[in-house]
Amino acid sequence: MLTDKPFRQTAALPFSYRATFRWSQAAGLKVLWQPDVPCIRSPGAQRKFRDAYNAARRSFMTDIATVVGGSALILDIDGKTEIVRPASKH
Repeated sequence: MLTDKPFRQTAALPFSYRATFRWSQAAGLKVLWQPDVPCIRSPGAQRKFRDAYNAARRSFMTDIATVVGGSALILDIDGKTEIVRPASKH
């Protein structure tokens, strides 16, 4: 069940960053950053940030998968993949 309705969700991330996820059938997925695209140098801080970002993205993609009635595949440029399944409806 695809929909033309656009979806948006904003996540507060570590180090005062915010990511706004936007998805529509026509435009696909976009991420808008505030205050700017993150530039985190410390490996420990990068890991903490990436874990929080991945959790926020997974939550958003679960909502999208639920709405469209199918799974979503996330492919990151660093080679990691994740299948996000729709939430079960109670």
